[in-house]
Amino acid sequence: METCPTWLDGETVFSLIQRLAVLQCKTNKMHSLDHLFGSCSLLYFSDFPSFLPKLSELSGVDIEYIIREHTILPACRVFLSPSKYKSVMSGLLKSESKKVFTCQSLTATKNYEKKVLYFCPQCARDDESEVGVAYWHIRHQLPGAHVCLRHKCILEKQLATKYAFENWPNWSRCQHVLASDKAVKLTQFINYLYDTPFSFQHSLKALYIIALRYRGMVTRKGSVRMTLLREQLIQYWEPLFNIDEISDVFSAKQSEVFPEAIFYRSDSTFTPIKHLLIMVYLFKSVHQIRSFDRNYDDFVLASSANLAFTQSLGGSEMIIELIEKKYTLHEIAETTTMSINYIRKIAKKSGLNIKAKKHFMLQAERKTIIFKLLAGYSTKNIAMEFERHEGTIEKILKLHPDIVELRVKRRHYKKRKIEREKLLHYLAHNEAKTRRKIQLAITSTYHWLYNYDTEWLYGHVPASIRY
Repeated sequence: METCPTWLDGETVFSLIQRLAVLQCKTNKMHSLDHLFGSCSLLYFSDFPSFLPKLSELSGVDIEYIIREHTILPACRVFLSPSKYKSVMSGLLKSESKKVFTCQSLTATKNYEKKVLYFCPQCARDDESEVGVAYWHIRHQLPGAHVCLRHKCILEKQLATKYAFENWPNWSRCQHVLASDKAVKLTQFINYLYDTPFSFQHSLKALYIIALRYRGMVTRKGSVRMTLLREQLIQYWEPLFNIDEISDVFSAKQSEVFPEAIFYRSDSTFTPIKHLLIMVYLFKSVHQIRSFDRNYDDFVLASSANLAFTQSLGGSEMIIELIEKKYTLHEIAETTTMSINYIRKIAKKSGLNIKAKKHFMLQAERKTIIFKLLAGYSTKNIAMEFERHEGTIEKILKLHPDIVELRVKRRHYKKRKIEREKLLHYLAHNEAKTRRKIQLAITSTYHWLYNYDTEWLYGHVPASIRY
């Protein structure tokens, strides 16, 4: 049996394949993979690889574990009927790739020679220092996931080609770009579905209609106001139209315009992103959708859809479920919109303990934070990087008065440089014969230099005129 590298945490199949190709130590990596899998035409970067049985044999890892931990299928389960999900699993277990793609209404030959992969620059940098290689994470490849939830930054795109096996996340020139709230929420939805595979008792269409009733977008006869729904979806998602996966959904080139087909062709299977765009628009969280599903009959019979919708946000069942899933007090309050005191009462009544805030900090982490404070990083960015509250970083900073003083001086010198350059630029491009004219032209700059850099100011402006 050939030697196979150990799976890394949350690693994609393609990432392992690349490491396996390197491990073979042959001149041509494609030939080495051809030797292992018996074909040189396999789509190694596919979301649903056709060679999993052989890979399971090589790695000594159960194939169902590989599917569950290293493919995107768990995140797609809720969008498939039980029979189609069973067929997809059967296709992966038996290397029947055609069945896998047709059951999900996907085209296996789309982008046949290339595929866009996503990565987080911060995760890639951490991976390289911790495990020796910046590898591809399955969470970053989930449909609709364009944000790293750990670092709250936009994922970077990189092209993978069919015949290249040295394609690793190139993070060296990437910038940390903070993600918008909508992009984060979209990613949170698909990550929850990936972490908690389940099936709804009722169709997604039926659950959407209940939520639309609350918004007044369903007629008395039960028809959805499609034109209004489409307009509001476009307005809601327009800030993210720079993401092709989202803007393509609203493209008029499609044979059936979104979202009409979701409601009129309920027996068909649609790509996860189409459902996610409706879900995120209609619901606050996946927990709320599950509440709708559990209490569906109550919602249908409710005399006031508004009341039923509001109650679904903060029902005791949902709060208990979140406590059991180890959510913190503030996370539960944000998800359910209930007050912290009310959540505490529910927890106490149910005999449950709420997860405490993360207070303990390793010495190594504290030292790294101090170093970044010393280097001039903002407390907000440090808090985001280490997943801490900004107040925690501020407390560490206050314990080091010398660093506080240094940061104040650094900000002063930076400000002084900017204001000096503004004055010099003005003097170089204008004929200023008196200090008064300069003061009127660049008031804020002149006043700052007068208060904090008087000697330098008077050395560069015209001499004072005495009458």
